[in-house]
Amino acid sequence: MPDPTNVILGFDPGGKSSGGQFGWSICTEDDRGILQPPLKAKKGLAKNALDAKNKVIGALEAGGFPGKPTVLAAGIDAPLFWSKKGDREIDQAIRFALRATGFPRSQLGGTPMHINSLPGSVLAQGMLLAQYLHEEWKGLPVTESHPRVLQWLLPLLGQSDTARMVRCLIAGLVEHELDATLCAVAAWAMVHQYSAWKDLRNHADQIAFIDAYTPRGNRNEARNAKRLKRDLEQEGCLVQPFGTPVSYWMPIPEDL
Repeated sequence: MPDPTNVILGFDPGGKSSGGQFGWSICTEDDRGILQPPLKAKKGLAKNALDAKNKVIGALEAGGFPGKPTVLAAGIDAPLFWSKKGDREIDQAIRFALRATGFPRSQLGGTPMHINSLPGSVLAQGMLLAQYLHEEWKGLPVTESHPRVLQWLLPLLGQSDTARMVRCLIAGLVEHELDATLCAVAAWAMVHQYSAWKDLRNHADQIAFIDAYTPRGNRNEARNAKRLKRDLEQEGCLVQPFGTPVSYWMPIPEDL
């Protein structure tokens, strides 16, 4: 009997209001733990969260894997925890990292988008999907993700094994399937706890993330980083819909 095949899921929520453009992707690990590109029948579009979950289950049951698939984790492109104050301070930290690495300033205000600016389909479908996944696979690790941010930050890993893996993973993919596959990359990093990735739900990792992206010798940005750390510490309780445990994994290039 062949060994089980480790599977990582990725989802890019949309919904009826976005024309049913809800991307899903099933990536497998090889025997070295490297993610493999999703097969043609193991990625696609769904109408909503329930349809996406059912399509994934159908694809898993249809076979075509080296061994029996074992789902290890999932990544979702949607806010999975909220701040009672409104805009999440961790989103400010991500904008800080983007600014420090040359992201176009004209696009910084909306990347990540403010919670109140997101389409209802993304907010609702992301929450529902996290709940559906935990009902189907109890205790399944789930991470929030942001494909656009990942597309910007991951190339900073240079010629690392992860950077090469991601280039192979997303080659030929477009839009929602590409975004869903990038979410699977974040879930893969969560499973393996790689040192160049941090969980932005964890306060110590938040500080490490900010420190990694604070430009050396820039006093103004150093002050901004100090203020951001203080704001994160004072943010207080974050709300997780349905009480489902979630993470938020992002890369930190170690050579910055």
